[in-house]
Amino acid sequence: MFHVGSQGRQQCFGELVCGGDRAGRFRRRWNGGREGFRDGELVVEGCMAAARERENGMGHRIGKGRSLRKTTVLYAVIAALTALLNVAAWNSSAFSDWYIAHIFPVWVGTYGRVTGLLPFSVGEWLIAAGVVLAALVLLSGIGWLGIVAAAALRAAFRGGRRRFGESGAWSDGCKEPGESGAWSDGCKEPGESGAWSDGCKEPGESGAWSDGCKEPGESGVWSDGCKEPGESGAWSKGSREPGESGSWIRRYGRFSRGLYRFFAWTLLVVCLVMTLNCFILYHASTFSEHYFGEDNNEYGLEELIAVYNMVAEQCNLLADAMERDESGMVLYGGSLGEDGTLLDMEDMARELMGKLGEEYPRLDGFYPRPKALLSSDFMCQQYMQGYYFPFSMEANYNDVMHILNKPATMCHELAHLRGYIYEDEANFIGYLACVQSEDAFFRYAGYLSVLTYLNSDLYKAWKEERAAFEAAAAVIEPVVVEARVWEDNAFVVQEEWDRINGKALIDTEIVVKAADVFIDTNLKVNGVADGKVSYSHVVRLLLQYYRYHPVA
Repeated sequence: MFHVGSQGRQQCFGELVCGGDRAGRFRRRWNGGREGFRDGELVVEGCMAAARERENGMGHRIGKGRSLRKTTVLYAVIAALTALLNVAAWNSSAFSDWYIAHIFPVWVGTYGRVTGLLPFSVGEWLIAAGVVLAALVLLSGIGWLGIVAAAALRAAFRGGRRRFGESGAWSDGCKEPGESGAWSDGCKEPGESGAWSDGCKEPGESGAWSDGCKEPGESGVWSDGCKEPGESGAWSKGSREPGESGSWIRRYGRFSRGLYRFFAWTLLVVCLVMTLNCFILYHASTFSEHYFGEDNNEYGLEELIAVYNMVAEQCNLLADAMERDESGMVLYGGSLGEDGTLLDMEDMARELMGKLGEEYPRLDGFYPRPKALLSSDFMCQQYMQGYYFPFSMEANYNDVMHILNKPATMCHELAHLRGYIYEDEANFIGYLACVQSEDAFFRYAGYLSVLTYLNSDLYKAWKEERAAFEAAAAVIEPVVVEARVWEDNAFVVQEEWDRINGKALIDTEIVVKAADVFIDTNLKVNGVADGKVSYSHVVRLLLQYYRYHPVA
């Protein structure tokens, strides 16, 4: 509490009572007798508090500004690092090979080991969360468009009134200066009856206000420019009444800014993780380059028929060895591991990939357990058998597809976790892991996984090079695949298709087209010029492999 004279009175009133956002925030109390207005002096409370609050507010804004600058710098550094890693990978296969050999296994052995402990697919839930976040950002943007449109309509409506400067127009909520009853800063002109001085009646008048308030104890007294808490229409620190547009727009603005910042950081983290766990892998040396050398060979139709016949014969043989139910569906009761323990399909796939790593060291290392996806019905609509999620380091498979598709798919997705991101290579690695197994179910599944690719290339040769095909077939006649094998080679059984299409929210044809475009675009963006066609390159890998490992 301190005293100011008449000049100080005007300064303090001008600053704290009628001055901008400080209006009505600080209370002055007029008491009668010795402590009241006396000899032109005014007992004032709150001016020092105002100064302290300004200093504290300035300090808070400075601290917030520094924090924002640090966050911006950190964001820029991470974005630059992500870009540099991609540039390095695109321009140097040696860098990508070094990264896969020394850095990538660290992510699999740490982060992949942690996510592998959970019984569900973390990546699937992350995708769902990402979809929700993107939807919130979109809805927030639509909300702002609505606010802008409403403001434009409101401005257009007000345009029908008098414009600023016209006779009788309002300026800051007042009539023009000089008009009868005109207000000055929200007050009548000085000297008029009941005129206000800085928002108050003259000191000493009946019911005079101090800092915009009645005397303490009077009915309807104001505190900090407000009525008593709980009174009808009470004001809070000079703000509009709750529910007025300014209040909720400010809250919506704070929410939107926080949402957009979170979305920007999420997008940056996704780009970094995808770079570390996916994009760099596309520019490394291939599996065949590591272990078979450059493939500049020409392969004849006789070699193609020979490999096809070997696969077809194995399929015909193993089809008869499968345990089946009454409807003819293949049954799986588990596999015996190397130590004699009974393993389920997921753990058997891990063991086979680890065993393959003994022959091909780049495949050696930790493998998390493959996980079934909750969205397997939707994957069926995409004709997808499995997914590798780079942001969760997981191998995921379609749990609704035919049971004989699962073993090779699990091994295929696990191959991605050793740095082999190309689909044809993962197909080939999955095939090798399965056919080298002592378990008949896994061997049959492995041969089935490449039968369609070989059959398609053989049909293409017959259609486009009829004379050459007939000449090769005269030397080595193609084997006829039994009907049961083709039944076992189905993607999804008809009963499941009927169930899926019966409850699908989106038509399967639309989903397939969208999935094909997405996959093809993703492959081409990462340097796979042939796009989705690269899946059939597994045939060339088979021909290369069996040239150096002749069919018995």
